[in-house]
Amino acid sequence: MPTPAWLSGNRNLKWLMAVRVLRSIAQGFLSVVVPLYIATLGYSTLQFGTLLTLAGLGSAVMTLSLGLTGDRFGRRRPAIVISTLAVFGTAGFALTHNFAVLAVMSVLSTFGRGGGAGAGASWGPLYPALQPMVAGACTDRDRNDVFAGLSVAGAIAGTIGSAIAVVPAWLHGRGMAWVQAYDVMFWVGAVFALASLLAMLAVREERRPASAWAWPSRQTMSLLGRLSVTNAVNGLSMGMLGPLLTYWFYVRYGAGAAELGTLYTIANAVSILPYLGAPRLARRMGAVAAVTSSRIVASVLMAIQALAPTFILSAIVYLIRVQVSLVSMPIRQSFVMGVTEERSRSAMSAFSGLPAQLASAASPSIGTYFMESWTIDAPLVLGSVFSMGNAIMYYFLLRREAPPEERAAPAPVAADAATMPASSGRPAG
Repeated sequence: MPTPAWLSGNRNLKWLMAVRVLRSIAQGFLSVVVPLYIATLGYSTLQFGTLLTLAGLGSAVMTLSLGLTGDRFGRRRPAIVISTLAVFGTAGFALTHNFAVLAVMSVLSTFGRGGGAGAGASWGPLYPALQPMVAGACTDRDRNDVFAGLSVAGAIAGTIGSAIAVVPAWLHGRGMAWVQAYDVMFWVGAVFALASLLAMLAVREERRPASAWAWPSRQTMSLLGRLSVTNAVNGLSMGMLGPLLTYWFYVRYGAGAAELGTLYTIANAVSILPYLGAPRLARRMGAVAAVTSSRIVASVLMAIQALAPTFILSAIVYLIRVQVSLVSMPIRQSFVMGVTEERSRSAMSAFSGLPAQLASAASPSIGTYFMESWTIDAPLVLGSVFSMGNAIMYYFLLRREAPPEERAAPAPVAADAATMPASSGRPAG
């Protein structure tokens, strides 16, 4: 397969893609293993939700620290610190079964919070550093293709990771206890986290002079406010769905690691298609319209999934919803970077995404409460409502924003030459 033109010879983009791939493989299997591990240890649904909430809050703190420091002091060093914590946090899961310690390890590792396809299609709390670095390493013309290409790489890697999630079932079938089988996966996850750290160390960043930083402009602050509102609602939906999806499949249908690993492997494999089509959809509809339409359809499918009577039917609806939902991911990431001035991109990534992180951190506890007190399908029902609200708000608050590639080019001066008087070669007057 030929190397894309935007990647050929671009050293930083290659290493940033390596970070994405390695993290996506680990996230691909840990997003399946972590919920099943917690359930196997005998902890309650509410305890599981509490662990996810604490992990989400820790991730939000890391995101905030990157947003506060990245634009002014550089983005690489804090990303290295967070990558280092992920190594110790992931290994820590294999060393203890104490709930309080597991909660701390979950905060440090930032792995395992998502579930299913697309879980590896982001950088976790690293995105305020790495998204601006990606945008700065490519042109506006190539930006949609670059973010889509990174998402494709993450989907392929996530497919590999989801396939690895069947290993605990294989080990259990050969006599190993479930808990020990899951411990093996955490050691494997720590190895991938270490490899991701080494790739991050290879990324280069120009030293940023203090004079390069300035307070974000009024236009940027206005955009930040609107993105924060839409992302907060989206965070409620993500928190209801992503971290609880594996647990929901397990409780609702009795699906275990083998079934879910297979499902997520298929989901990650087919998620390559919407990523490949994302740049074309953005060019045809515009970024905001493309994101809005895909969100509306995905919201309806989410509600339908909750009504499915069997695991097979629910899995089919889930696979369709994944295709519709994921097409918007690279478009949204590219859009935010495109409409934000370079000097404020880390702050924009962090602070616009912070409401989503805080909301997604709180909603698992809310979702697990309603799972116990109302219906097991509560996360999907509530997630569908919040997702639809996000789509509507996203359109009305951002429809007037356009990234550089969508703005009308100024009329060429030569077009008016025929109507201009002949020049005498001297200044007028």
